[in-house]
Amino acid sequence: MKSDALKKHHFWLLFGAVPLLVGLLVIMMMSGPGDAIAVQNANYKKSADEVGAAKAGGTGLLVELGKQKDTLEERRGQLWGDNYERQKKEGVFAWPDAGRDKLLKDLEKLDLRFGAKAVDNIDAAKEADTQFVVLNDEMSKFTNSANYLESYNRLAASVLPTRFAGAGWTTVLRHVNNWGTGRPDSNLFWLALEDFWIQRALLKPIGEVNATAAKFELVKPAGADTPLKRKFQNRTWEIDIEVATEGPDRVLKSKLKNKTDRLQMLGLNKTMRLNVWFEDPKLSTTQPFEYRIGGELVKGSAELAPKVVPEIHKVATEPAEIYKIEQILDEITAPVRLVRRLELGYLDSKRSAAELKMPSFLPEEAAPATGADPAAVPPLGAPQRGDEADERPGFPGAATGRAGSKSGTAEQVLLGNKKRYIERTEQVRRMPVALGLVVDQAYVNDVLIAIGNSPLRIQITQTQWQRFRDPLAVSSNAAAGPPGGFRPGGDDEDPDRRGAPAPMFPGFSPPAAGGSTGALPQSQVTAGLVELAVYGIVSIYEKATPKSIDPNKPMEPMTEEPKPMDPMPKVELPNNPGVPPTGPAK
Repeated sequence: MKSDALKKHHFWLLFGAVPLLVGLLVIMMMSGPGDAIAVQNANYKKSADEVGAAKAGGTGLLVELGKQKDTLEERRGQLWGDNYERQKKEGVFAWPDAGRDKLLKDLEKLDLRFGAKAVDNIDAAKEADTQFVVLNDEMSKFTNSANYLESYNRLAASVLPTRFAGAGWTTVLRHVNNWGTGRPDSNLFWLALEDFWIQRALLKPIGEVNATAAKFELVKPAGADTPLKRKFQNRTWEIDIEVATEGPDRVLKSKLKNKTDRLQMLGLNKTMRLNVWFEDPKLSTTQPFEYRIGGELVKGSAELAPKVVPEIHKVATEPAEIYKIEQILDEITAPVRLVRRLELGYLDSKRSAAELKMPSFLPEEAAPATGADPAAVPPLGAPQRGDEADERPGFPGAATGRAGSKSGTAEQVLLGNKKRYIERTEQVRRMPVALGLVVDQAYVNDVLIAIGNSPLRIQITQTQWQRFRDPLAVSSNAAAGPPGGFRPGGDDEDPDRRGAPAPMFPGFSPPAAGGSTGALPQSQVTAGLVELAVYGIVSIYEKATPKSIDPNKPMEPMTEEPKPMDPMPKVELPNNPGVPPTGPAK
């Protein structure tokens, strides 16, 4: 009876419990967020109290910040000084042939700041190393052709057998060929000096690549060493060479192997020439023996066993060992065959719209009204007047460079190129440069690495290369060979054609257009060559000067001699157009 009543009225019983359950739920919802809010308020109040109780750093903090600033400034000065000293010791700032003239050497020893003014009397109110007194007409000595132009002649000789396009280095390198009369302005003096510094540093890697390619390394045998029978190798060749006895004579015999998979030329007149030392050249003044290998082209991985010609291969001394071997490179075996362009203040594609800056010491109104039109300057790959090997379109996407005259008067060349820096600060001058070379494709990376390792700290910003398709003439007198001289490739069997020395390459002067390459066709002379354009930015550091410099303190010569650049070979060079005959300094 009771269970029936509950079932009948269960709805009303449950409906009565709903408000109670809802009320409990509401109380729980209100109390939970409230506790969380209370906790957050307490944390906020605690943080606010901590901030309010903190005390300001005051002068102590400012002192610490000042110390950090001084430390950074000191470190900045150290890096500045280190970079300048490194470039100075590596010969970047060596004056052209200053050692040949005592007056110039004395002036160089002063270690003047770039742009120092030539004055009649030192102004005590100005920094001492920003001015110098010309006592003995040193600047006229600098511009004398026996110093200035002869330095360029020697610079061009330092990259032999690499040639210069067109009329020789006078076409490629920026220089002044007419200084006029009287003492030149000191501004022009510094600009000419800087042009020489940078062009010398840009050409130095070419000589380094050539010198590295010419060296052979001794291959140490697994067993006992035989001093008079040794093996040497470089990237291209491997040679087994020995001093053998044939009848009453001692002669050099060899077996030459082409290590590459490419056809290799032996050299001009199909002759490879090697310098062979029988003792350490550092300990002796004995001249090396010139060993010549004649024959046809050597195929990839092929070997050549040259026939012994006693009149040529006879060794007059009694050597104790074969100490060292180097190849005498020529115009068709040098890794870098041709310098087509060398441009200063030349922008790459990315920076082609940048506005170049001029030296801080040069007044703006110093530019001549007849300066070169920047828009008229051809791209790096464009042909130049007088360059028989440049008659082809420019490189795709090449930048439009800016430059004034390549040669002429000081005003045309130096003031016409006064805008030269992409960045100029108290510490460093950064100049965009470009090189256009004809290079053996196997040595492209070597050239780029050598340029990147320059003491100028060259930042390579852009490179372009393409196959070299133009004719590349070599010196006609080297190709023809001497009458009755040593003729490889079969002629050595004719006794009337033996015994005369092979012709030396005649220097950097270009041959006449269409010059002969001997029996070698152009397809073989230019095989494997590429045109390489390298754009970069060089950094020339200013002389580091401490802020505590005493402007009244007189200048003193340096106590340490600057390290000279690698000695340039002294060779007899044919005169180029516009270059006075070379001769000793007067």
